[in-house]
Amino acid sequence: MDYAEFDLERLRKRLHMMTDIELLEFRQAAERMCAPNASGGPPLEKFKIQLEESKAEWKRRYPPA
Repeated sequence: MDYAEFDLERLRKRLHMMTDIELLEFRQAAERMCAPNASGGPPLEKFKIQLEESKAEWKRRYPPA
């Protein structure tokens, strides 16, 4: 999957609109999908992107001290 097939801006907007709880749940789901053999092989690129973007949104909301 390349970035042209994956609507990154739409994902970012969706994450931005989530509550903290929803964002944490989304991140946990993405982490599970990135676990070894979760999808029968290496993690799919879209799940890695979702995980990284959810981490970035959390850092945006709560920057490190």
